[in-house]
Amino acid sequence: LDPEEKGPWDGAIYSATSSDGINFSGKVLLFERSGVPSLLKLQNGDMVLLYQYFSNTDEDLFDTIAYSISKNSGLTWTDTTAINFENLPDPQNPRLKPMDPAIVQLEDGRLRLYFTYHATGSKTPALYSATTSDSDIASEFVVNTSPALLTDKNLLDPAVTYFSGAWHHFTWQDGSDNNYHSISDDGLNFTMQEEISLSMDFLGQVVTYEDGLRFYGTRKGMVASAISADGYNWEMESDKIVQGADPAVQKLSDGTYLMVYTSMNFN
Repeated sequence: LDPEEKGPWDGAIYSATSSDGINFSGKVLLFERSGVPSLLKLQNGDMVLLYQYFSNTDEDLFDTIAYSISKNSGLTWTDTTAINFENLPDPQNPRLKPMDPAIVQLEDGRLRLYFTYHATGSKTPALYSATTSDSDIASEFVVNTSPALLTDKNLLDPAVTYFSGAWHHFTWQDGSDNNYHSISDDGLNFTMQEEISLSMDFLGQVVTYEDGLRFYGTRKGMVASAISADGYNWEMESDKIVQGADPAVQKLSDGTYLMVYTSMNFN
């Protein structure tokens, strides 16, 4: 990665809020030189935001999965801190680092991070996971050295949720209306399912919604959404939520919605 060239470091992460999960307003700049956000409301009520960060002052924070925490529903955030990985396999190329975070909290409180990684010996980037031993985001994320899903396809930008007795993983296909979908019983080993064709890229975050799922994704430079009752069959809901891409959304304790998204759109 050359920071002198155009790239993801030219992006920034913004937030907006909504009373209904569709009509968002109040755009606020959160972090410059950042992208691919993932948002999670922890069991203790704190909000944790993960993102790829490209510091221009600290080499250790360039192209790094980092996090910030909010204890006031997203009004203010802590400084950028790098995720602490343990047991990470060697990369295919020394420049290749973990990227595209998707954070979930397990029922027992532990945190699991899904991410894109191109390990040595693999032809393509794969879906990996890493899990903490407790609920502290500052703890070591121990990497499962076997990929959660390895195919001959570029598996980028994961979105993962637990729904109806299974873990569901989604991601988009560059240059296609189809999106990838895989499922898992344990959240560690996924099996590819039939591709999902939709006029929206699954580039964003999937959340539980009423009795089903809602995916906040990306369509032609706009944040869009689709809904599903089972995780397999989807229908478009809204295609022009805000201008931006790769959103992440969580419902706050007061019933309102917090969205973070990026100004960049590479799809």
